[in-house]
Amino acid sequence: MDDGSEDDSCSFVAQGTWQGVRLVRGQGLGASRARNLGAEAAAGDILVFLDAHVIPDPGWLEELVPLLREPTVGLAGLGVRNLEAPQAVGYTLFFKDEHLGMDWAGPLSPEPYESPCISGCCLAARRQVFREVGGFDPGTAKWGLEDMELSLRAWFLGYRCLVSPLRCVSHFFKGHNRNFAVTFEDFDFNLLRVVYTYFPPELSAAVVAGIRHRENFPRSLARLHADRAFWERRAELHARFRHNAAWYFSKFSVQFQAFQERIRELTKQNGAAMSKTYAPVVCPRCGGINLGDLTHCLLCQADLPRVPESPHRPPPECPGCGAALRANARFCGRCGMVISAPAPPEPASAPPPACPQCGRPLNPGARFCGGCGQQFG
Repeated sequence: MDDGSEDDSCSFVAQGTWQGVRLVRGQGLGASRARNLGAEAAAGDILVFLDAHVIPDPGWLEELVPLLREPTVGLAGLGVRNLEAPQAVGYTLFFKDEHLGMDWAGPLSPEPYESPCISGCCLAARRQVFREVGGFDPGTAKWGLEDMELSLRAWFLGYRCLVSPLRCVSHFFKGHNRNFAVTFEDFDFNLLRVVYTYFPPELSAAVVAGIRHRENFPRSLARLHADRAFWERRAELHARFRHNAAWYFSKFSVQFQAFQERIRELTKQNGAAMSKTYAPVVCPRCGGINLGDLTHCLLCQADLPRVPESPHRPPPECPGCGAALRANARFCGRCGMVISAPAPPEPASAPPPACPQCGRPLNPGARFCGGCGQQFG
């Protein structure tokens, strides 16, 4: 797949010297749409996405493809080695902060294991599953988080993502030396697509509160507001999801510990005002979706109804380890610390007074027994 390269790097393929290899060309489609176009042109039952700037280990394909034999496996990948620093190898990919900055960890097992995310530089899927989950998000801008978004979608739709630590691909990390422009506006646009598709309102609000200071953030948010296809796709996905963010973060609690701690910090900092950063508002004139504390629709400029603020109360935390606690919890689920002692039993109420003559219960202040006529006082 050649997405508009200008360095003649694909001429050797175009010459037809590689039997069975077909060159598909695009013109600046971006990572997601270019990969989807390549997938449509492929003829096999197994799709393997491999970046041009990687060198796989010998036997990499023989290790990768069998991971997809189990019908529950949606995506599969390998370890990723830094081409310029071979001692640096990452296997488990996850995000670490409100910017969804990606980080790597070592293997969780000597054998293939479940991973939160699969890197797009070497990713495999069965064609049927790739189509079922919807491929890479065609609405993403150019580059950024497309592999994480696809991994989240696979997990939320009930598939598993496996990584084998037995083989690696050596990857050239371009950093800021990309031969195409990537702006914060594009990246934040992709980030917001992930946040508003997969995170619950409280978590979405905390992430938005952490990035909304960026200069081009309003433009990213405005683009998302105007992207009606995104909101339709989001509703369709939510109807199909089998898992949610709580399940996902619980499953990979170790990898996402730093992320969740940062979200708790942002929640405390922003408090009740966060409700306005995520509440969806439907324009009464054009039906467009608007988010946040806007007063006018970004699509047609009509006045928007006000969103009532709801006080945000962060969940109580364990004083020992900081873990979030359920309401009325007596013990911390993470460290076992005693949170509260059981409430003492209520004292038994005294029995009503009774007539000493016949034993009949008496009303308070009674001067005569209603049963035998005995006089009191």
